[in-house]
Amino acid sequence: MSAKFWIKDDEIIMEHNDAQIPAKDLKKIQMYISLNKKDIIYEWFIHFGQ
Repeated sequence: MSAKFWIKDDEIIMEHNDAQIPAKDLKKIQMYISLNKKDIIYEWFIHFGQ
């Protein structure tokens, strides 16, 4: 079970919520991702490469 988000230019898109996370918690997750987008992208490339 999981929830999957995509970071696209100026938006965070939720692809699925198989974990059935409540909407209020999904909003918090999306806000966290938005506020930390640059760091998340940077760490992604450090870990997985370009």
